[in-house]
Amino acid sequence: MQKKPRSLEIKNLQYSIKEIAEIQRAIQIRPLPVTILTGSMHPVLKVNQIYSAAWRPATDIRRFDIVLYLDRDRTMICHYVWHINVVVDSGTLVTRPLLGRREDLPVDIKDIIGVIQDAKISLWRRVMLSVF
Repeated sequence: MQKKPRSLEIKNLQYSIKEIAEIQRAIQIRPLPVTILTGSMHPVLKVNQIYSAAWRPATDIRRFDIVLYLDRDRTMICHYVWHINVVVDSGTLVTRPLLGRREDLPVDIKDIIGVIQDAKISLWRRVMLSVF
Protein backbone atom coordinates (compact mmCIF):
# COMPACT_ATOMS: atom_id res chain seq x y z
CA MET A 1 0.00 0.00 0.00
CA GLN A 2 1.40 3.37 -1.05
CA LYS A 3 1.66 6.12 1.57
CA LYS A 4 -0.16 9.37 0.84
CA PRO A 5 2.24 12.31 0.52
CA ARG A 6 2.09 14.50 3.57
CA SER A 7 1.41 18.17 3.19
CA LEU A 8 4.47 20.40 3.38
CA GLU A 9 4.09 23.35 5.67
CA ILE A 10 5.93 26.47 4.68
CA LYS A 11 7.61 29.27 6.64
CA ASN A 12 8.93 29.05 10.16
CA LEU A 13 9.37 25.31 9.88
CA GLN A 14 12.79 23.81 9.72
CA TYR A 15 13.53 20.42 8.23
CA SER A 16 16.30 17.96 8.92
CA ILE A 17 18.72 17.14 6.10
CA LYS A 18 17.08 13.69 5.83
CA GLU A 19 13.58 15.21 5.51
CA ILE A 20 14.80 17.68 2.87
CA ALA A 21 16.30 14.86 0.81
CA GLU A 22 13.01 12.92 1.09
CA ILE A 23 10.98 15.96 -0.05
CA GLN A 24 13.35 16.62 -2.97
CA ARG A 25 13.09 13.00 -4.16
CA ALA A 26 9.30 12.92 -3.81
CA ILE A 27 8.65 16.22 -5.62
CA GLN A 28 10.66 15.04 -8.64
CA ILE A 29 8.26 12.11 -9.01
CA ARG A 30 4.96 13.92 -8.47
CA PRO A 31 3.65 17.31 -7.30
CA LEU A 32 3.27 17.61 -3.53
CA PRO A 33 0.62 19.49 -1.53
CA VAL A 34 1.87 22.61 0.25
CA THR A 35 -0.01 24.35 3.07
CA ILE A 36 0.55 28.11 3.21
CA LEU A 37 1.05 29.28 6.80
CA THR A 38 1.71 33.02 6.43
CA GLY A 39 0.20 35.93 4.52
CA SER A 40 3.42 37.06 2.83
CA MET A 41 2.06 36.14 -0.61
CA HIS A 42 -1.50 37.39 -0.04
CA PRO A 43 -3.74 37.81 -2.05
CA VAL A 44 -2.25 35.34 -4.58
CA LEU A 45 -1.70 32.61 -1.97
CA LYS A 46 -4.16 32.40 0.88
CA VAL A 47 -3.26 31.35 4.42
CA ASN A 48 -4.22 27.74 5.27
CA GLN A 49 -4.94 26.94 1.61
CA ILE A 50 -3.28 23.93 0.05
CA TYR A 51 -1.47 24.39 -3.26
CA SER A 52 0.44 22.01 -5.49
CA ALA A 53 4.22 22.35 -5.82
CA ALA A 54 6.09 20.56 -8.62
CA TRP A 55 9.74 20.21 -9.49
CA ARG A 56 10.97 22.23 -12.44
CA PRO A 57 14.48 22.39 -13.92
CA ALA A 58 16.33 25.56 -12.92
CA THR A 59 16.56 26.62 -16.58
CA ASP A 60 12.74 26.72 -16.74
CA ILE A 61 12.22 28.99 -13.71
CA ARG A 62 11.12 32.48 -14.76
CA ARG A 63 10.59 35.87 -13.19
CA PHE A 64 7.32 36.01 -11.20
CA ASP A 65 7.15 32.21 -10.75
CA ILE A 66 6.17 31.39 -7.18
CA VAL A 67 8.89 29.15 -5.81
CA LEU A 68 9.27 26.98 -2.75
CA TYR A 69 12.83 27.07 -1.41
CA LEU A 70 15.03 26.53 1.61
CA ASP A 71 16.70 29.47 3.29
CA ARG A 72 20.06 29.24 5.04
CA ASP A 73 18.42 27.89 8.21
CA ARG A 74 16.63 25.09 6.26
CA THR A 75 13.31 26.90 6.67
CA MET A 76 10.81 26.34 3.84
CA ILE A 77 9.78 29.65 2.20
CA CYS A 78 7.34 30.42 -0.60
CA HIS A 79 7.92 33.74 -2.46
CA TYR A 80 8.00 34.91 -6.06
CA VAL A 81 11.09 35.25 -8.25
CA TRP A 82 12.04 38.90 -8.65
CA HIS A 83 15.37 38.52 -10.42
CA ILE A 84 17.53 35.69 -11.78
CA ASN A 85 21.31 36.07 -11.48
CA VAL A 86 23.10 33.78 -13.91
CA VAL A 87 26.77 32.98 -13.48
CA VAL A 88 28.07 30.50 -16.09
CA ASP A 89 26.20 27.20 -15.35
CA SER A 90 24.70 28.00 -11.97
CA GLY A 91 23.17 31.02 -10.35
CA THR A 92 20.99 32.53 -7.72
CA LEU A 93 17.50 33.93 -7.56
CA VAL A 94 16.33 37.01 -5.74
CA THR A 95 12.86 36.47 -4.34
CA ARG A 96 10.31 38.74 -2.70
CA PRO A 97 7.08 38.41 -0.75
CA LEU A 98 4.06 40.26 -2.14
CA LEU A 99 3.59 42.02 1.18
CA GLY A 100 6.40 44.39 2.04
CA ARG A 101 8.14 44.22 -1.32
CA ARG A 102 11.53 43.77 0.29
CA GLU A 103 14.06 41.56 -1.41
CA ASP A 104 15.05 38.33 0.30
CA LEU A 105 18.66 37.21 0.49
CA PRO A 106 19.80 35.54 -2.77
CA VAL A 107 18.68 31.92 -3.09
CA ASP A 108 21.00 29.37 -4.65
CA ILE A 109 19.37 27.46 -7.52
CA LYS A 110 20.10 24.16 -5.74
CA ASP A 111 17.92 25.28 -2.81
CA ILE A 112 14.77 25.55 -4.97
CA ILE A 113 12.41 22.73 -4.01
CA GLY A 114 9.61 23.39 -6.49
CA VAL A 115 7.27 25.83 -8.19
CA ILE A 116 3.65 26.43 -7.15
CA GLN A 117 1.50 25.11 -10.00
CA ASP A 118 -2.04 26.23 -9.25
CA ALA A 119 -1.52 29.92 -8.48
CA LYS A 120 0.07 32.62 -10.63
CA ILE A 121 0.75 36.33 -10.26
CA SER A 122 -1.59 38.15 -12.66
CA LEU A 123 -0.29 40.33 -15.49
CA TRP A 124 -1.80 43.41 -13.83
CA ARG A 125 -0.01 42.66 -10.54
CA ARG A 126 3.27 41.97 -12.42
CA VAL A 127 3.07 45.39 -14.04
CA MET A 128 2.29 47.06 -10.70
CA LEU A 129 5.19 45.26 -9.00
CA SER A 130 7.56 46.30 -11.79
CA VAL A 131 6.50 49.97 -11.80
CA PHE A 132 6.25 50.71 -8.08
